[in-house]
Amino acid sequence: MNEKDIKGVLAKVIDPVSSKDIVSQGKVKDIKVSQDAISVEVSVDKPAMHERKRMEDAVIFALERAYGKEISYDVSTVVEKAVPTSGMDTVKNVIAIASGKGGVGKSTVTANMAVGLAQRGFKVALVDADIYGPSMPIMLDTMQEKPGTIEIDGKRLIQPVETYGVKMLSIGFFADPNQAIVWRGAMANKALKQMFNDTHWGEIDYMLIDLPPGTG
Repeated sequence: MNEKDIKGVLAKVIDPVSSKDIVSQGKVKDIKVSQDAISVEVSVDKPAMHERKRMEDAVIFALERAYGKEISYDVSTVVEKAVPTSGMDTVKNVIAIASGKGGVGKSTVTANMAVGLAQRGFKVALVDADIYGPSMPIMLDTMQEKPGTIEIDGKRLIQPVETYGVKMLSIGFFADPNQAIVWRGAMANKALKQMFNDTHWGEIDYMLIDLPPGTG
């Protein structure tokens, strides 16, 4: 057993994210070999424990097929910080606020939670995804505000409005309050995706999403 041979074995392990082998991607970070033990460190893109366990099991399975179960295998995973590909990549936690019907105070809860978390020193974002009745611009006194744009790495992104220490976007910012708009499914989906993925949120500890009421 040597490092070159072990890499040849691990080249058969496929990364589920990229569908490429972990050796060609440079994800095998460290290999230690002794007479009856092999230690391998592999980087993963996702920090979820089940994703890390899945990778560890795949590496151990490949090694056992090559060298048998008499050898001791120590496989560990490290999370590799990926280059952000969308605005959501820098959001650590997402909290969705929903209700079975309208008019129960869902938006009030969302606004108070967002401001409360910001006052405690967290970096907070708020997305008003209620396409039927966006109320956050009124609740957070930003009715006269408009999101800007910023260019990051050659890509034009939305710059959210910031108030009370909270970065926020609302469907209400993109519609004339005096004009009725029929939001078809495809239009609504596109607008929501842009608010999440085409926005420069920056580092965010908590993103709160005020969802439409009921079955919406």
